[in-house]
Amino acid sequence: PEDDADARKYKPDSETWSWEAEFTSYEIQAALAKLYASGGNGLERNAELAAEWYRTAADEAMAAGKGKLSAAWYKEADKLGC
Repeated sequence: PEDDADARKYKPDSETWSWEAEFTSYEIQAALAKLYASGGNGLERNAELAAEWYRTAADEAMAAGKGKLSAAWYKEADKLGC
């Protein structure tokens, strides 16, 4: 059986759950970039902010040794033309 503390760590309704347990900061940044790039979910489309977030995510991914992922996000930023 799982320790209750470990089980609570991954439940969003738990006080101990955190985004970091599920996603890296660069994944969250890239998701935000995608939202800004397309608009939606209450966010107005903003290519400049999207490009900035893609580059931030790419920089962090590169620092984490995720070169291919980083290159993909740099490419997305470049496609936005900002």
